[in-house]
Parts: sequence; structure tokens; C-alpha cells
Amino acid sequence: MLRIPSTVFYFITTALLSICASTGFAQQTVRITPQDDVIAVLQSVTQKSSTILFEPGYYSLTPKADGTGFPNLFNPPSGTVIRGAGSGFGPDATVLDCNYAFNSGIRIGTGSGNITMENLTILNTLHALILIEQRTSNLVFRNVWALKCLDECVQNEGGNALFEFCVFGWCTDNVFFADDLYPSVSILMNCDVLLGFGDLVQAETGAEVHVRNSILYAGPGENDINADGGWIVVRASVGWDPFNESPPGLVPGVRLGRLELDGFPDVNATNVGEDPLYVSPPGRGVKADTMDLHLQSSSPALTAGRESYSPQGEPLGAVTFAGSQGPAPVNVDHWSVY
Repeated sequence: MLRIPSTVFYFITTALLSICASTGFAQQTVRITPQDDVIAVLQSVTQKSSTILFEPGYYSLTPKADGTGFPNLFNPPSGTVIRGAGSGFGPDATVLDCNYAFNSGIRIGTGSGNITMENLTILNTLHALILIEQRTSNLVFRNVWALKCLDECVQNEGGNALFEFCVFGWCTDNVFFADDLYPSVSILMNCDVLLGFGDLVQAETGAEVHVRNSILYAGPGENDINADGGWIVVRASVGWDPFNESPPGLVPGVRLGRLELDGFPDVNATNVGEDPLYVSPPGRGVKADTMDLHLQSSSPALTAGRESYSPQGEPLGAVTFAGSQGPAPVNVDHWSVY
């Protein structure tokens, strides 16, 4: 059987997409407001290389009563760009509330790729808020908040994905889970991974998760950084467990996998006078409707990024903070309104 090298395949695919773009074939650009029939509009986007633009606002979403049970919110075609007005919970943010009526939020289907999602918040699903299936590639999630689900916030079943300036948390299982269905590479840059009841990050056999300049903030569960047969590399990041009053705070777990912690000051009750990801109230009292998410002036996360790394693992030499927010406060007290 003839095998086409991956680089050749990539250039062929890119050329075909360019031809389609130049001829105006099969592309859609849609703008969605909170007053629209959002589900109907999303279902109408079936063409590759389409663009979906969400206006700011709160979107309360429920599936159509068509007997499909609990569907996924959206399965974007290859090449789709999904862009909101902003992440977080402020008046200028785009907030997609799935009301626990959808199985998953954004589902990247098997074999698809070149999908970008940025500048929005997605909430409240039964399964993963972001589900990445097998043999997917060139996925970018930028300034995305994925919070509150009854399973994992992100489940990568076999795709190559970059996450930048994202916030993941409040789930009943692992916050970020890369499983063993198919080899995958996940890169988390300047992200906040927080408050789950399972592991904060888990990688099973065949999965790689590279964490750079991020904050891992434990919840009341297992709170491992768990290389369960896979490979996890954490660099220039900070860990914190407000539920563990004795060191080592976050628990690194290795089950036949590979775990590397490089420049990872695991903050704990013996050395923390400052929460690396400041929340109000801090520690055990963290609640979504009162959370004030930013770095304090004395936070160790402000200097953790002095050995910052590129997605490829190369040292940048630039001084940067760990986590998605930086020193400026990002108030999310609008949650109760939603």
C-alpha cells in the first residue's frame, strides 16, 4: 500500500483548501446573537473552512425536541473558526451555557482538523466540555474557559492540540484527560487548571501532555499530575493544593508512564503566604459566584515564568507570568446572574 508522508499530505490538503477558498466553494460565515436560534444556526454550518462569530452575551442553550436525547452542542467541520467576543464572565464576554442538556460541548470529530476556537466561555455539560476524537490535528484553543461539567473539562482521545491562555475547571472527574484511544499531543501554555474531583492532568498510554507557564490548582479530589502510562512534562509552572495542609501539596503520580517536573515550585501550606492563583475567598471557600481570579503581587506565579518555554519546548528567555490571567484582576461575580 502506498504511504504518503505526513508533510506531503499536509501540503496537499492546504492546497486543496486554498483552491476552495479562491473559488468561494462551500464556505460560510455566520454571526450569532443571544436572540438567535443558536442550535439551528450551528446545525446549518456544515461546510469546511467556515467562520462562526458569536456576539457578546449570555447564551442559554437547550437542544431541539427531536428525540435525539442528549446530543453534542456542535461538531464543527474541518477548518472551522469559532470566535466569541471574549472569555470570562464580564459584560463583554461570550458565555455558552449548555444547561446540562448536552452530552458534550464542542466535539471535534474523528479525522477532522484545522479548527480554531477562541475568546469564549462554555459551561455545564454532561460529558466533556471539549471532546477531541481520534486522528484530529492542528487544533487551537485560545482564551477559552471551559468550566463545570459532570465528567472531564477536556478529553483528548487522539488529537494534536494547542491550548493558550485557557481556564479549565469545576468538574466531577479529571480536569484535563488525555486517554489511550489513539496517540495524542496536548500543549498547555499559560493555562489555569483548577478544582476537579479527579486528577488535574492525566495522560494514559500513547498520550503526551506538555504544560508550560501554567497554574495547577487542586480541588477536593485526587489532584494528581498523573502519568498513567503516558508522558507529562511540566515546566515553568506552579502547583497549589489548598485542601492539603501538609507538603507536598499536589501529588505527582506515575503508573508505568513518564513525568517530568522542571521549574515547578509546588506551593503548599509550609511556604505559602500567597495563593499563586488568587481567589476570593481563597482555599476551601472557593465558589464560582464569588471567585476573583488573578495573581497577587507576591504570587510565586509571577516569577515562575522566568524560564518560559515555547510550545516546542525551547527556552524563550522572556519574563512572563504563569497562568492565564496575569496580575490584572478578572472578576467573575456575574456568575450568579447567569
